[in-house]
Amino acid sequence: MKALRIYFHPCTSTSLIRISFQCAENQACKRNKIFIALALASALSLACHNTAAAQELFVPNTNNVDSGTINAYSTIDGTPVPNFVPPQLQGAWSLAISGNSLYAMSQSSSKITEFNGITGATISGFTSPSGFYDPAGMAVWNGDLYVAALSTSNNEAKIYILNAATGSEISSLAVPNSPTSLEGMAVSGSNLYIVASGNQYLNEFEIYTLNVSTITPIAGFTSPSSLDAPQGIAVSGSCLYVAESGNNTIDEFNAFTGATIISELVTGLDGPRGLAILGNDLFVGNVENDTIGEYDATDGSPVVGFTSPSGVSNPGYLVASPIPEPSTWVMLAAGVGSLLVFRRRRRS
Repeated sequence: MKALRIYFHPCTSTSLIRISFQCAENQACKRNKIFIALALASALSLACHNTAAAQELFVPNTNNVDSGTINAYSTIDGTPVPNFVPPQLQGAWSLAISGNSLYAMSQSSSKITEFNGITGATISGFTSPSGFYDPAGMAVWNGDLYVAALSTSNNEAKIYILNAATGSEISSLAVPNSPTSLEGMAVSGSNLYIVASGNQYLNEFEIYTLNVSTITPIAGFTSPSSLDAPQGIAVSGSCLYVAESGNNTIDEFNAFTGATIISELVTGLDGPRGLAILGNDLFVGNVENDTIGEYDATDGSPVVGFTSPSGVSNPGYLVASPIPEPSTWVMLAAGVGSLLVFRRRRRS
């Protein structure tokens, strides 16, 4: 083989790979062409898939205390995700995701259920603990599930730390400054952010210190004074986004200091509650008009092409995450297998 030329058009609706060889016309050369073509096609398919269809938005549709579902929608256009069967969950309220594990909290029963984020099937082995009520935000970090809720024994606002695989309680720690009502929760790096609507409370805590007897706010972060009934919260890098139901806006703050970056980044909402960020896109659930909106996290403008899904009802704390579908793994396996076979044939 003297030369190899590769031409491709990446990530378009008409993806094309053309491989040009200059070599002797023999069977070995022809087989090598096929192996390399398969590998490159698999890699291209994986790259394109992960930047589009693999990104999913999970929404708990609370409906009412006697019913509820968890739905998965495309972050591109808001259409339902194929192959995901929406599980039924009474009073579906709050979600957290880690890998293919989707954790859902029921507001009515205060119980947590683990679902498969690809299919929607219930995953066995996770047992929801007892001892708390009025659950709000959840987040997963380092193999543990963090839950913001009130204690059934003394109505104290606490962060419950659970084993994400089994549901067993590791510890429960009182939130400093005694907020009256916990709402959204978010994790970024080693920091845990929590928000409450009762007293405009917002702060961050170092997750590394949460497994001891107390938790302490990080020095240098000051809760913004302009909050008006904050609900959902999302963090990306140094940017902290808060959905405020009191003035129907999303505000942007510095995630390390609490200083305002953009006041009223997004306006004209209708009872915003759940908030999630994926890449440069913000997703918010409006409880007053049962809609989901997608906005540019830089300037707050609506994202063109996304339409609020039909059937949304009293959306809770939603999450967005890139979850590879089965076809992605099939293509990746085919590419890796082709390369291994190619290398073995060359050595022989």
